[in-house]
Amino acid sequence: MKYKIGDKVKFLNDVGGGVIQQILSPTMVSVYNQDGFEIPVRISEIIFAESSIPAEKAFNQDFKHVKTDNYPSPPPENEAKSRSVKLQRFSSLHKNEFGMYLGYIPQDQVWLVKDAIDLYLINYTNFEVMYSVVMAEDDGTFSGVDYDAVAPFSKVHITTIERDELEKWLKGYAQFLFFKERDTQIQMPLHAPFNVKLLQFLDKENYTSSNFLAEKGVFVYLG
Repeated sequence: MKYKIGDKVKFLNDVGGGVIQQILSPTMVSVYNQDGFEIPVRISEIIFAESSIPAEKAFNQDFKHVKTDNYPSPPPENEAKSRSVKLQRFSSLHKNEFGMYLGYIPQDQVWLVKDAIDLYLINYTNFEVMYSVVMAEDDGTFSGVDYDAVAPFSKVHITTIERDELEKWLKGYAQFLFFKERDTQIQMPLHAPFNVKLLQFLDKENYTSSNFLAEKGVFVYLG
């Protein structure tokens, strides 16, 4: 059954329902529920809240008691598409082990130590991964900078960093939930602190190749 952003759905294994906000994968969607939270839900665990199919009419649910004005408007169709970009395979002297990475990739691949840097989250695993990334501030607070889902063996662009702002993007935490439709064991969630030294970006020798990107960069293994 095909769902789209903005569809009202009912939970099969729980009370209530909500509105689909994102299509995370062919088997999962993100639902903004009546309590005001956006949660990932397997497609097999929802049905349309209102259906014209006779066999499903018995499950129709009236959401009039829900404050639907609390639901954010669905994003435009071009924004709803997955941000994930498939990785490629490359031969490299640096043999990267499977896992999650941050990749600081200079836009200038000739000089490397000048111009802006693109920050990527890299999923070098065969799991679909839901993630959040927060940066640690000097005053002891934290700033959430991105959250989404990234497909297996794919990357997502987090932000573009100017060199004079780089130090603000070197210390923080990343958190991951791993999903696969079928597996022989449960992959535990990952909480990964990172703290990259600014000096690493001042020497061209610290920018390395990898097994998954064409460009050189500073890669941080998160686990």
